[in-house]
Amino acid sequence: MFYIIIQKEEKKIKDKKIVVIVLTAIFALVVLYLVYNKMNFQPAKNSGETVSEEKPNNPVFLEEPVIVNGDFEQGALGWNNSYAVQEEETGNHCIMNNASWEIRQEMNLLPHTTYQMNIQTKKGTAEGPARVVFTFHDVNGNMLPKYYDIRHTHAGTGWEDIPQQYVAIPNKAAITKIYLLTSDAKGYHYFDNIKITRTSAVGDRKDLQTDQNEVLTNGDFELGLFGWVGDASFIKEEDDNRFLRNGYNWSLYQQLEVEPEKAYMISAKTRTPDSRVATRIKVIFLDEQGQRIPEFYNIVRTHANNEWNNVAEVIKIPAGIHQVRIYLLANDDTNPVACDFDDISMKLATDAELKDLTRAQTGDSRGYLGNHTEYIVKPGDTASAIAVQLGVDLDELIDANNISNPNNLEAGQILYIPEEK
Repeated sequence: MFYIIIQKEEKKIKDKKIVVIVLTAIFALVVLYLVYNKMNFQPAKNSGETVSEEKPNNPVFLEEPVIVNGDFEQGALGWNNSYAVQEEETGNHCIMNNASWEIRQEMNLLPHTTYQMNIQTKKGTAEGPARVVFTFHDVNGNMLPKYYDIRHTHAGTGWEDIPQQYVAIPNKAAITKIYLLTSDAKGYHYFDNIKITRTSAVGDRKDLQTDQNEVLTNGDFELGLFGWVGDASFIKEEDDNRFLRNGYNWSLYQQLEVEPEKAYMISAKTRTPDSRVATRIKVIFLDEQGQRIPEFYNIVRTHANNEWNNVAEVIKIPAGIHQVRIYLLANDDTNPVACDFDDISMKLATDAELKDLTRAQTGDSRGYLGNHTEYIVKPGDTASAIAVQLGVDLDELIDANNISNPNNLEAGQILYIPEEK
């Protein structure tokens, strides 16, 4: 009996619910009809009276940051490590990390658009710079060749703004990942107030890249380190002009997509405060696995003065190569002098440029690691330990392999071991 009563009561409730649902649906339809008519109502046009339609002049961009919980006031929401979130004495929340790749967030950013990055960092116990890395992945989760590795050297012990950076999302990117970490294997730094905001319409790069024939991005450095990998402190300003200043340091470069077996012209303006220290632009080539091949170019220039000097060189892309990496640095590992670089360009060379430049070039810039051996880095390896083990000069090993941090090598990385002289 009790079971039958329950069934009847449930049937009554069910019938009442049906009536309520029907009435709600009718009411919603009426509201939608009224809203639709109001939105589409247009006043009648009188003779001699023009009714103009307002059209937006500028595209609508995202005004709110697209990253989740960039101030960490909601704990680890959006991030994948709750233990890294810290609370300061002031009650402010931030995140702390060492060289681990665990502190990250995945974002669905629009392909072929540009985003602006603003981040604050505070020095911890790590000696090296703070590091912000962006990687891009396709719909299958495969990592794309392009990435950003932005580094910031702290000036003090308080919170600092990493200079504003721009990040261009590749066409095939479905997922963008941001990592917050340090450059050193030991120690940690703090991060807070992370904002990633869209600054262009889809496909609109006119404000960032005016020359469609240009392969290299932001060669005049007016957009800071946009397009480059390196430390934000490398960007300097003089008479309202931005340029890059770097010593003997392999942490500054840009990776580009090129056409195999094509000739490209590299041009630049370089300057050195000491005529004994030459400027250097090194170009290396990467295979499909991202490993370097033995062929390379060393474009070294000495200067008789400390004024800006023009540099021009033609390089030939080897067969089967689609990726190159360009380094800008001083050509002296024994001198602390830093050299200046500006207006870096790389374009397909025209026939006229090929004739003019190849006559002037001596061919000394083109290099090949001849009778070399290869060494695959194992976990825990350092450049100094490898040099001792194989009996080679440490400085030559670093220079031949463009090693930015001799104490932090990537396992699986292939090193070219220079032959004994």
